[in-house]
Amino acid sequence: MDKLVDVISVTDFTGAPAVQRELMLIRLRLTEENRKEVLRAIDLFGCRVVAMSEGCLIMEITANKDKTAAILKYFEPFGVEEMNRTGAIAVFRQAREG
Repeated sequence: MDKLVDVISVTDFTGAPAVQRELMLIRLRLTEENRKEVLRAIDLFGCRVVAMSEGCLIMEITANKDKTAAILKYFEPFGVEEMNRTGAIAVFRQAREG
């Protein structure tokens, strides 16, 4: 599990028209008091619940870096127990020449 994946190629997207996204998973503490507000905010932000139990919830967010950061900041007061994110991935908006 300690082996890092070899980098095969790197593309610089600086200044190029591209679609960039980041995937983030957040495990959040749920209480009777915050459950409705948390579920309403998840819907409002366009997140997705991927697992839920009596005391916690795991949500998935796919968005640009600024939006994932804003969503994480919003949910921190509710008790973020764990968070993992992929980092940015990108695809050029149009086919490149060459």
